[in-house]
Amino acid sequence: MSPEVRIVRVLDAITLHRAGCLSCVEAGELLGFSERHFRRLRDAFEERGEDGLIDRRVGG
Repeated sequence: MSPEVRIVRVLDAITLHRAGCLSCVEAGELLGFSERHFRRLRDAFEERGEDGLIDRRVGG
């Protein structure tokens, strides 16, 4: 999955979660992530916007 597609999917899940349509567990399952990872992404988005969703791992 490309980084752009990943960000759009996470944004969709966050939107559904905020609307009360999905729990953190359900949103994580939808994305193939753990509940904890979804919560981390949600919190990063709330703090930094879309920049919080960019994968910052460095290869090497």
